[in-house]
Amino acid sequence: MKTHYEVFYDIIIEALDEAELANAIIDGRKDDFVSVEEIFSILDRNSL
Repeated sequence: MKTHYEVFYDIIIEALDEAELANAIIDGRKDDFVSVEEIFSILDRNSL
């Protein structure tokens, strides 16, 4: 069974993770979108 401290810690860590994800999404929307073809082209080159 978790202590109150462990539960609180887990909640804080989860909230920070969600905030980081939200910031990454916002930052990603500022840049130009990349086509699916370009992504697969890069993946194909890196898999060689």
